[in-house]
Amino acid sequence: MVPTAIALLAITAVVGICLIPLVTGNYEGHGQDPNWDKTHTIITSIDEAVKLFGGDLLLDKLELQQNSPKPYTEFILEYRDKKDKNKKDRETWRMLSAQVLYGGKQFDVKDDYVNLTIFFRDDDPFIIGSDEYPGYESLLEKSNATKTVHGITVKYRNGQDKAFQYCFCAEFKHQGYVYFLESYSKENPNLSWDTLNQML
Repeated sequence: MVPTAIALLAITAVVGICLIPLVTGNYEGHGQDPNWDKTHTIITSIDEAVKLFGGDLLLDKLELQQNSPKPYTEFILEYRDKKDKNKKDRETWRMLSAQVLYGGKQFDVKDDYVNLTIFFRDDDPFIIGSDEYPGYESLLEKSNATKTVHGITVKYRNGQDKAFQYCFCAEFKHQGYVYFLESYSKENPNLSWDTLNQML
């Protein structure tokens, strides 16, 4: 598994977009790269993520309220290796990926879940992609559907697959950063827009 699992696996696993849930274990695999810890930081608490990454990235609004089970959350920041400055200096940040797993367990993509990927540069090659790896924009499959949420234009695409009745992908910009949101639900058609409305 490639160390940049969040981007590469997420992209590869959803080549059919919004129609194929991300593979389980997409946050594993970094053990093969001895330098992984120098360029990545993992947080499993929303409060800690906001404290470390900043309160302006909408991270505290990603999880919808659910009493039981308590959703499992995970945030992974990828940055350039600049010793101790990397975590605090956004100039070194490449992408921040987050998951909310409503089944309550890590790697559980059998139940409803949401993925969020934030790119800190709008020219990041993982957005457009290449012949080898489809970019995140391929998640939308050139969809022209848009909706304005609290003044922010959201480009989106709906779909479904065998595992999830309601698959959804969206792209929007916030404070100059590019956001990609994916949601997968078996029974809740509102998971996508409830999440976006809460975030924005």
